[in-house]
Amino acid sequence: MGDATNELLLRPIWRRLLRQPAWVVCLACYVILSGLRAIGTLGQSSDRLALVASFVIMWCLPFILYSRTGRQRSGITKIDRLVWLFLGPVLGVIAALVIYVIGYVLFGTTIDNWYVTVRMSYQADPRLLELPHFVQFLVFTTPAVIFSPLGEELFFRGMFQVSLSERFGARIATGTTALAFGLVHLLHHGVTVGEAGLQLLPISGALWAVLMAGVSALLALVRVKSGAIWPAIACHIAFNIGMNYAIFYLLP
Repeated sequence: MGDATNELLLRPIWRRLLRQPAWVVCLACYVILSGLRAIGTLGQSSDRLALVASFVIMWCLPFILYSRTGRQRSGITKIDRLVWLFLGPVLGVIAALVIYVIGYVLFGTTIDNWYVTVRMSYQADPRLLELPHFVQFLVFTTPAVIFSPLGEELFFRGMFQVSLSERFGARIATGTTALAFGLVHLLHHGVTVGEAGLQLLPISGALWAVLMAGVSALLALVRVKSGAIWPAIACHIAFNIGMNYAIFYLLP
C-alpha cells in the first residue's frame, strides 16, 4: 500500500497541516517520545515525571492524530479471537522469566544483568526500602501495569506498526518497530549517567536490546493473531508483572 492509503490513517486536519504520511509523523513522535524517556530515566529524580508524561502522551496520540479508520487499523477495535486474552498473558510471563534466566546465567547479579539495573533504579529512593517487601513489589508493579503497557502498545504495536505496514509491508513494519522498541529500552539498561558521566554497557546492553526487540515481535504476533490491541496490552502487563516478580522474588 502506498502513501495515499497511509495518509487515511491521519485525521484530515493533520493531513492538511503536516502534509506528511502517517509513518513519518509516527517516526517524529518516536524521536520526541524517546527524548522525554531519556530525560525521565537518565535525569535527576525530579525529572521522573517526564517518563510518565511520555506514556500518557502515547495513550492520547491515537485519539489526537488518527482518524476513526486509523484507530481501527491500529487495533482499537473488537477482538477477533478471544483465546488470545488468555494466551497473550501466558506468553508475556514466560518471556519475562526466560529473559530473567538468560540474564542470571550470563551475568549473575552484576551490573550487566538488566534486571539488576532495573532493581537499582527502584532502590534510588531509600525511603521505599523501608517498606515491607510485598508493599515494595506493589508500589513498583502498579504503575508498571498501568503506564507503559497501554502507552507503548497503543503507539508501537498500534499507530507506528500499522503506519509502517501500510507503507512498507508487514514484515518490514514488524522488524522496524521491534528495532525501535529495543533501542529505546537501552535507556533502562545499557546507557546510564553516573558521576563519571555517560556510561555504556555495550555487550549486555546490545543483548538486552535484542531481547526487547524479540518481546516486541511477540507483542506484534499477539496483536495480529487476536485482531486487536487489547490482548497485546494484556501480554505486556503480564510481562511487566513477571519481570517485577523475578526482580523482587527470584533475583538474589
